[in-house]
Amino acid sequence: MDKLLIYLGENLKINDQITIYQPSILDIAKYGENHYFNVVYKICSIPSDYKSELWDLGYNYSKLDDFDLFILLTRDIGVEDTCLLLGDTISLKDMTPLVDPETHNIMLYDENTELIITRDIYIEMISFIREMHNIHPKRERAANKETLQLLVDEDRRKKIQRVKEASQEPPPGSFLLPLISSMVNSPGFKYDINSLKSLGIYAFLDSVQRIQAINTAASISAGMYSGMVDMSKNPNLLKQLNWLRDLSNEYSSSSNVRVTKTE
Repeated sequence: MDKLLIYLGENLKINDQITIYQPSILDIAKYGENHYFNVVYKICSIPSDYKSELWDLGYNYSKLDDFDLFILLTRDIGVEDTCLLLGDTISLKDMTPLVDPETHNIMLYDENTELIITRDIYIEMISFIREMHNIHPKRERAANKETLQLLVDEDRRKKIQRVKEASQEPPPGSFLLPLISSMVNSPGFKYDINSLKSLGIYAFLDSVQRIQAINTAASISAGMYSGMVDMSKNPNLLKQLNWLRDLSNEYSSSSNVRVTKTE
């Protein structure tokens, strides 16, 4: 996975049947950004995102790996849900979980197209999609059974509270619009509305991060010269002065899933 190629908008061809496509900002807007990001976060999720749901189904999230969860979650994800990412020929919900008779490993298989998704192929697919959307999962481990139960109960409480708050608030607005508006009106952003339309999602999200880094570095520099910032007392600020640094894992998107069921 070459980050430079992702930045340049290249797709990832895994084999003759599977290619991961990188949609542009306009592609996502026309498709429907809320549904698009819901699907992205869902297929990129990890077991700790579903602690209480998995517990209710009889699963210990800490003993379930990402591919096992992916199989569970994709039972209702069709070609119309993933067309921007996987094209118009792959329907995850039509793929059957099977055990490979040679390796004894679980895989997904479509008998109509003979498409196979193994654990290794899944890792390659999802790693690319996560990188493209700046998603870096934060995994939680339970040291013992008591801690496990506490984490499950806490997850359940948070999700119940989240549902209550959502019912009392207006529906969430656009995720991309405030970012686009901010970037287009930022002096450091070189794209206008028309040129932005064809920009890939990875390059756009990278621009958001980079301009934040540039503005932070400028503020720190101004504070240093004015005497308002003492670098000897804030050594961590030295790193932020370098706005050319690798921003991987900085300003990363949450791995928490926004919805648990696609429509």
